[in-house]
Amino acid sequence: MAERIGANAYRELGPDWPQVQQPESVQQIIADLAEHPRLRAWQHEIGKAKTSEEIARQAYKPGFAVDLAYGGRGGQNPDGSSRSDFVSVFVTMDIPLFTKNRQDRLLASSIADTSATQYTRDNVYRSMKARVEEHATTLEHERERLGLYEEHLLPQAAFNAEAAFEAYQDAVDDLTTLMRARIGEYELKLSHAALRAEEIITRARLLYLQGEIS
Repeated sequence: MAERIGANAYRELGPDWPQVQQPESVQQIIADLAEHPRLRAWQHEIGKAKTSEEIARQAYKPGFAVDLAYGGRGGQNPDGSSRSDFVSVFVTMDIPLFTKNRQDRLLASSIADTSATQYTRDNVYRSMKARVEEHATTLEHERERLGLYEEHLLPQAAFNAEAAFEAYQDAVDDLTTLMRARIGEYELKLSHAALRAEEIITRARLLYLQGEIS
């Protein structure tokens, strides 16, 4: 962990739970998924591949070049007049008559690269969409379980522990009964804390897929 967050890996943890915001609905996250930085990076790669493909297609078109040359001449003509300078214009045209070798292979390779990049991007999208749905379902179940703990299990465990303590004070129950009640209460509190931590982690995972960076 220190390799990623430095000295913060060794600091003492505060008593408060981390403040992690609530993610958007699963429908909204999926609707905005195409704008996720990871998918936008892949879209950029697709653009580069299409540019290379277009360049390869240009090899099938005739190429034109114009060359202008100026030649200065000294001396005189036989009649004594000055010799005229020359201006030359050259027009060349490159016609790709035989394209079964280099051009065809280059274009086929470029098309394959574009298709492979598009497939990878679509595969990443499908994977991220599946993770959104998976984490959203997990979050719903975790919240249901947290509600069960907070509304029923923890209050009941606290009531049982308090009743056992009063019965022990009144010499109705022994110490073993009191200890079992207290241990049961603490175990439920630990399970509740672990579940709460998992719920926060699930929210953070959804926030990542939502494109939140903080």
